[in-house]
Amino acid sequence: NNKNLSKNTYYKDLKWNDRFFDLNNLEKSNHLLNSKSNNHLQITQNSYKIYNDLYEEICIEPKHNIAKINDKFIISTNQLPKWINKTFSKIKKFNLMQSKIYPMTILHEDNIFVSAPTGSGKTLVAYFCILKVIKRSSFHLNSEDRRHFPEIVYLAPMKALIRELNDYFKKLLTFYKLNTLKMISDSFVPLSKVKKTFMIITTPEKLDIITRKSYNEILLNCLNLLIIDELHLLHYARGNVIERLIGRILVHTTYNKKNIRLLGLSATFPNFIDAAKLLRVNIDRSLFAFDQSFRTIPIKYSIIGIKKIENNNSTLLIEQILLEKTKSILSKKSQTIIFVHSRKDCLKTAKNVIKYNNIEDKSKEIKEITEQEFVNLDNKSINKILDKKIGIHNAGLSAKTRILIEDLFYCKKLLFLISTSTLAWGVNLPAKIVLIKGTTIYDSSLCKWTELNFIEILQMFGRAGRPQFDIHGEGILLTTSDKIGMYLAFLNNILNIESTLLHKITDSINSEITSGLIYNETSGINWLSFSFLFIRIQRNPTFYFLRKDLSKSQNGLSILKSKIIKAAIKKLQICGFILINSRKIYENTTIGKIASYNDINFLTFFHLSNNLSTMFDEGLFLRTLCLSDDLQKIVVRLDEYLDLKMLVDILPIPYIIEENVNILKIFALAQAFIGRFSFNDSILACDSKYIQKTMVKICHGLIYLSLFKGNISVFLFSLKYSKMLDLRLWNILHPFRQFSSFSSKLIGILEKFQLSCQKIKKISHNDLRKLTGISKNIDYLKDMANYFPDLKTKIKIYTLTSNLIVLDIELHSLFYHSSNFHELKEYFWINITNSTCEEIFFYDIIYFSKNKSVQQISTILCLTNPITPYIFININSHKWLNCSFSIPVSLSDLILPTLLTKSFALQKLESHELKENKKLHPNYFYNRINKPNFIEENKLKLLQ
Repeated sequence: NNKNLSKNTYYKDLKWNDRFFDLNNLEKSNHLLNSKSNNHLQITQNSYKIYNDLYEEICIEPKHNIAKINDKFIISTNQLPKWINKTFSKIKKFNLMQSKIYPMTILHEDNIFVSAPTGSGKTLVAYFCILKVIKRSSFHLNSEDRRHFPEIVYLAPMKALIRELNDYFKKLLTFYKLNTLKMISDSFVPLSKVKKTFMIITTPEKLDIITRKSYNEILLNCLNLLIIDELHLLHYARGNVIERLIGRILVHTTYNKKNIRLLGLSATFPNFIDAAKLLRVNIDRSLFAFDQSFRTIPIKYSIIGIKKIENNNSTLLIEQILLEKTKSILSKKSQTIIFVHSRKDCLKTAKNVIKYNNIEDKSKEIKEITEQEFVNLDNKSINKILDKKIGIHNAGLSAKTRILIEDLFYCKKLLFLISTSTLAWGVNLPAKIVLIKGTTIYDSSLCKWTELNFIEILQMFGRAGRPQFDIHGEGILLTTSDKIGMYLAFLNNILNIESTLLHKITDSINSEITSGLIYNETSGINWLSFSFLFIRIQRNPTFYFLRKDLSKSQNGLSILKSKIIKAAIKKLQICGFILINSRKIYENTTIGKIASYNDINFLTFFHLSNNLSTMFDEGLFLRTLCLSDDLQKIVVRLDEYLDLKMLVDILPIPYIIEENVNILKIFALAQAFIGRFSFNDSILACDSKYIQKTMVKICHGLIYLSLFKGNISVFLFSLKYSKMLDLRLWNILHPFRQFSSFSSKLIGILEKFQLSCQKIKKISHNDLRKLTGISKNIDYLKDMANYFPDLKTKIKIYTLTSNLIVLDIELHSLFYHSSNFHELKEYFWINITNSTCEEIFFYDIIYFSKNKSVQQISTILCLTNPITPYIFININSHKWLNCSFSIPVSLSDLILPTLLTKSFALQKLESHELKENKKLHPNYFYNRINKPNFIEENKLKLLQ
């Protein structure tokens, strides 16, 4: 088995024919950061250069605010209709940018693209388009059955930004009695709640997963407006998701003749005409591109590049220059935000600033506030620096601490605020100066050091300049000299946005075949025609490693599209993800659909489907996951060997074969994450988080794959590891650890005496008190035991023929349903296996809620010959660890009829369907009486 698990085994079969277009180099390339234009230094008219022995500095002067010159075009809110004006009680007039766009948003239905600087008020433009939808739908807004799905979806890239936007729009839409809903990847939202909402705010990835499922087409049918914020994400790794979504919606509207309005918002988009073409915008009247002169508070930019000198450490030089800058800032007393790239560096930089500038205790007022607010000794270090008018801000601090520091900075009690990027997204906290300390960061999704994403830089610099206080803000970027050209090109809006679709073209085509938009070569070519990729190929073919002459003619482009589709289809066909019938129609296989629904790389899933057979060894299962293609970017660095050696010695599941040190790292970090191991090295912590996220996604896919293949052992391992990785708990620990509010001291006592939930329920109060020595919390323990999911089953068997039986299962929930501990619906997997647990006869997914405590299932089982003495009914919680039940049902005493019964006619009618089902699913078939609850299963897949 170990030889079969070698990574090379699933590449040997993937030998593409030479006559097909080779996508391998394109999919693996990272050409975006290697563009020749990145290092080409272009000094514009409003820029100048300062030379120094250690560094060079480029300064870009702020542009004058054009709004002050053209204030006659500004629209006052008094001029708006009454039904709109009431929602703008705090806004007296729009700025120039908003005033120019407002008529197009309200009076027309055109798609719109807006490129405008950060802080210029693009969110209000989105609200204008929302008002247009409200106006159009006003005739049925008060109707109870006015809609079954949301009419608006707003896409934003970050969770923090989604939360901020949700609060912002919730307040504005309160007047119209309309509600919003935020949907993020790690949250569960019931379908009933989705139906009742008017507007969803989510990430592109979440909407992509939902809309690629053909049974969710109703969402697109009800959608009237799609708002895509930060459209310049097209240039980065996540851009292929946005490109897929736009293409899917445009193809859908073309086929169904339904108009879905598109609004694209971007902080910077040099090739804005290409963006307009992608969104099908009327370039003459619906394209709006604004430069930095439209920013409310103009910014002066400084890019400082450290020269690469022998024996000089660039990190130390960046630290030194930063400290020099803080000295001049202190003399001017300008409020400053310093952005760093790790939580550890927040406190370190704060201490260095205090030491370098000899800052003494200055604020008794802050001292009084912090003494009242901070009780825990853990905050002593924060107290000390706050006294010196310096604060820190990162996701590791408690919400109470972060809010206090934000308030102190907003009220000008703090001079410096040293923060990670958490402050750039979702918190509107402006400062006079923004200083970014270095641009090299560790990207957990790529598992390597990369340059800071320019979107992050824009968001950080967007905090520079305080309205009503500053004439202009100041943004300082500290980097290395070889990166100055790239960042200068970005800030001067010179570097064009490119497509990243080719990096994920095969998985993208698989997702569109799943959604039904691509069903043959022609439809695939049509889908590619809607992509940003082919807009850019015509303008810049060499960027995509293509010959210039290939993109000059329409015939050349058609041939190129055909080659790309054929090459991707060939890969999917060899991997068993699609079938091509005699009419050359593409059809997804179940494996292809599962991979698409769970957004799993096609090579990873091909490897798993071929190598996961019946297994009873956890180490082998975990090691198989470690060989997934999605995890092969994880590599061992020289400085990690000691940490990994220490980890290997304490692993609960030992690593036996030491043939690949990279696999060993994945194997060790996955277990370390479950065990809540604390890393001194932030890179190992990032890698472990990436491994967890990827493995959870793969395990979710394997749950469905194992059921399809009838493999109960893989199903149980996949379900267990998805829960352990999600909860960060080993399944051998006490179930009460899953209650976040439960006392760790009490858990220690329960684990010492091995008291399970069932024992706590059954044992009397006095016996429990005597056994554990606990006197005060007995009732509390009993209550918590009743909150942990427990089920009771009633089973009835009826015989039909000599090999057909009817199994009636009635399930009752025996636990208290509380919103503090439970989801609105608690899902359970149920499957029926033979006595050896090797064959699955039947499976289903059921749920219990506050209003539904009983579930009934009826199924017809076809017994094998000889008849198995037992069948097992296995029930497993989808969320809770150690919440599984296995009920044996004896068939040895069952009296089966030898002659035909009266129900023979019914069986004869059903026999054709049973045979057809057996052909499709050789390991099991679904019952005629009550098919598996696919509607609930789809809800789970829709919202997980």
